[in-house]
Amino acid sequence: MTTATPDAVELVRVVADWLRKDVLQILGERRFEGLVAANVLDIVARELTFGPDAADRKQDRLRELLNSDAMPDEMEAALSTAIRTGSPALDPEALAEFLWATTLDRLSIDQPKYAAFRRETELDGPKGEE
Repeated sequence: MTTATPDAVELVRVVADWLRKDVLQILGERRFEGLVAANVLDIVARELTFGPDAADRKQDRLRELLNSDAMPDEMEAALSTAIRTGSPALDPEALAEFLWATTLDRLSIDQPKYAAFRRETELDGPKGEE
């Protein structure tokens, strides 16, 4: 008989739930640290679940913005240089769209309950929250 092996996301979520349901009640004055640990595990679970797709979308946006097929690190460096020096010149509207979409993807992983993120994504539909 074969049993299903839990994946990393499931394991992280189980530990976060255990911390919240069982451990926090006995931590007393260390409760805050337990909450921080549970929240970190939530971020890790979202990163494992949504991070690869967010990274792919970012790379696609970078390729389009820079008109480049360079390696991801090279495109990141080129973007930084272009922003810092103005050379090569980037279309301001395209840059703003790149930064906004990348920020929303990052917030969907790091802070999906952030009020401004929730307001923004309610306009476009949910992004990244379980």
